[in-house]
Amino acid sequence: MARHSSALFSTAAAAVMLCTAGGLSAVATGRNLEFEQATTDEDAVFDNPTIDAVISVTRHDLHARHVVRALDAGKAVFVEKPLCLTLEELSEIEQARKRSGEIPPLVMVGFNRRFAAAARLTRDFFDSVSAPLTVSVRFNAGQIPVDHWVQDEIEGGGRIIGEACHAIDLATFLVGSPPVRVFAESVGSRHAAEITDDQCFITLRHANGSVSSVGYLAGGDKSFPKERIEVIGGGRIAVIDDFRTVSTCKNGRTHRRKLVAATPPKPPETTRKERQTPDRRDASAAMTLFRYDRPPATTLTITMPARFANINCAAGTLCTAENDLWEM
Repeated sequence: MARHSSALFSTAAAAVMLCTAGGLSAVATGRNLEFEQATTDEDAVFDNPTIDAVISVTRHDLHARHVVRALDAGKAVFVEKPLCLTLEELSEIEQARKRSGEIPPLVMVGFNRRFAAAARLTRDFFDSVSAPLTVSVRFNAGQIPVDHWVQDEIEGGGRIIGEACHAIDLATFLVGSPPVRVFAESVGSRHAAEITDDQCFITLRHANGSVSSVGYLAGGDKSFPKERIEVIGGGRIAVIDDFRTVSTCKNGRTHRRKLVAATPPKPPETTRKERQTPDRRDASAAMTLFRYDRPPATTLTITMPARFANINCAAGTLCTAENDLWEM
């Protein structure tokens, strides 16, 4: 809960209500983060007419439901990735947007890689290139237990839907074109681990002719850097190493830029009793709800550490966020 919702709000928004699955954690965390109210009842927040925006950071199986409920209630919504787990849920979200009128409430999914400074620098480097690009994204994902909730198809949807989606979105951002075809293969043999979907290569063909490859690889060692991205095309090369450095090459010259880490905000102080709150299920089943202090037509800025950074939403447009990924 704390790593998702330890939020510092600008004067543009007020923290109205915190909703979790357990009353003890809702009250304790809500008090620390200066929420006006805490609850375990979803109806209490979605039916509250004073709430304008919802941030859902629950486990994956609840995302689609929260988005649909927010849209039907006329509330803007920021939802952690993935947006949903099934095509049926995606259809429900699309229908909810249609029901919301000509200008539906804002919806943003937490694909933060595209907003990292390294990603923006890389895209700008290829801005004048009209030729198709090739992108390679390598995730050294590391292993997690087979019984981890993310591995459960119903609750977590698996690691490709749950995390590799970051790489797919990043590749789409870097080439500036949506995927139109996909092919994927995972490892497999009698010596393979019980779960093999998290050791795979995904190849994407984009509408503008670009090709990207995502290697989501859980068979390595976590001590090695997690993410490396290579973009090649138009006589240029760019390499992102863990979002800490960007190397660019053109006309026979290579330039390496090291990005400076920002100091994360200090988390709110808690008492010993509050730190001992035992319900881990609560920790991943929380929604934060906001009320605009200014009319929704103005810009809403919510400042959050690590996971969200700065989220700027203007009425009638998609939200944007500014986040250096490696602050986490």
